[in-house]
Amino acid sequence: MAPHSPTERLYLFDIDGTLLDSQSVGRMASRDAMLEVFGTASTIDTHRFAGQTDWQSLTDLLAPYGYDAETIYARMDAYQRAAARHMERIVTERRLKPHPGALESVQALHQTPGVLLGIVTGNVSTTAPHKLSAA
Repeated sequence: MAPHSPTERLYLFDIDGTLLDSQSVGRMASRDAMLEVFGTASTIDTHRFAGQTDWQSLTDLLAPYGYDAETIYARMDAYQRAAARHMERIVTERRLKPHPGALESVQALHQTPGVLLGIVTGNVSTTAPHKLSAA
C-alpha cells in the first residue's frame, strides 16, 4: 500500500446531529433490542447518548440491573443483531432526512482529489448503515 500524500485531508463525520436528524430511531431500536436481549430497557427514555458509544450507554443503563461488562459483552452479538432488525423496521416507519447541506457537502468532498472521508460514531456497526441509507 502506498503511503498517503501529505496533501491529503481526512474529513470525519458523526451521524446523529451532524449528517442527519435521527428522530430518536436509535433510542427506539436500542429500547426494543435491550428488552429482547436483556429483559429491561432501564432508563433509556431519559438517557443522554451524546458523546457516548452505544457500548458505554449499555453499561451505564444495565449496571443498576446487575449486568456487568462481561455479561453485556457475552450478549453483544445478539444485541447488535436485534438492534439492526429493530432499526430496519423503525426507519421504514419514519422518514429520516439529512441535515441541510450534509449530502451535498459529502458528495462535493468525495469528488475532491486528495480528500478521504470517514464516519466516527458511537452507533453499533449494525445500526449505522440503516440510519445512513434511510436518510
